[in-house]
Amino acid sequence: MESRSDREIIIAPRGNNSRIESLVRRANELGIKSVFCDPSSLSTSLRRKCRTYWSTEAADILVTSSNQQVRSSVKKGRLVAFEKYIKGQRDVDDLIKASKDGAGTIIIGAGEWKIIPLENIIAELGGINTSIIAKVTEPSEIPTMFAVLEKGVQGVQVPVNSIKNVTDIPEILRKEESLSLKVAKVLQVKDGGNGERACIDTASLLKIGDGMLIGSRSGFLFLVHNESIGSQFTSARPFRVNAGAIHSYILLPDGKTKYLSEIEAGMQVLITNSKNKSYVSTVGRVKIETRPLKLIKAECEGEQGSVLVQNAETIRFVGKNGEIIPVTELKAGQEIFVYHGKSSARHFGMAVDEFIVEK
Repeated sequence: MESRSDREIIIAPRGNNSRIESLVRRANELGIKSVFCDPSSLSTSLRRKCRTYWSTEAADILVTSSNQQVRSSVKKGRLVAFEKYIKGQRDVDDLIKASKDGAGTIIIGAGEWKIIPLENIIAELGGINTSIIAKVTEPSEIPTMFAVLEKGVQGVQVPVNSIKNVTDIPEILRKEESLSLKVAKVLQVKDGGNGERACIDTASLLKIGDGMLIGSRSGFLFLVHNESIGSQFTSARPFRVNAGAIHSYILLPDGKTKYLSEIEAGMQVLITNSKNKSYVSTVGRVKIETRPLKLIKAECEGEQGSVLVQNAETIRFVGKNGEIIPVTELKAGQEIFVYHGKSSARHFGMAVDEFIVEK
């Protein structure tokens, strides 16, 4: 899968020429070079630094909704983007035809039904060298578009009408990119008494190595493996992560956290693995039940963290060499994967800059 930094971000600035100039200039400073706007609205010096998409010959990439114009422009050697708002299958067929006619980029807008049409188009264009750009309504939708059908789209077009909109984009991408797991040394494994734990059933088939990031500290989260491994006593449940005690944090796709007790059907959760590949999955069900618990304490880069999980063979961690270790076999001295970042105070799941100690 491509990294997020390989994907194209196209900003669509809103406002008068002065506002557009300031928004594009700030985006350019942040490394965002692609712009959906009339090139004449930009100063000459800024124009040279951008890759413009627009419906005029002055743009670097000509944007059109006409299949005939695609064919004629490609014959002239123009770079062409075919733009379409999807209302039905006929619009999908037009996009596929434009791609086959030589449009190097297709820009897709959709209403409430965004994901299914994109999945269909990604599947149809699998063997064609065309960039798929999805329109979003706000920066927070970017990670979802990049995860559609695992492969995702090649880029997004996002409207911006304020400097904050612009600065939000790299921050969202940074959160996606910076999810790098580290190895922690197990310090202690002991019985944790009884308590309520949460099983999270997703709408995805999770693979060997996939799990959720769970823990008692927002800056120290354990990679808890899914139940895709069966045994002579249990069937495999590759959609499930038996995540842990309900007080625990779980890391979400937008970089925020929630308590496991807050997770419910319809929410989206982050699935990741020790190779630092992540994707988004939808929660189908959460089961909270009283079970015997096990406490694991570990250390990474001089800091300690802990997690309480159910004491059962089906709850597993991922070892340093990729081995899957049941909690019932986990011992002090073993090394497992964790997410270790800066400890932050949390206000309704959002990181805030204030003093905090978590033990």
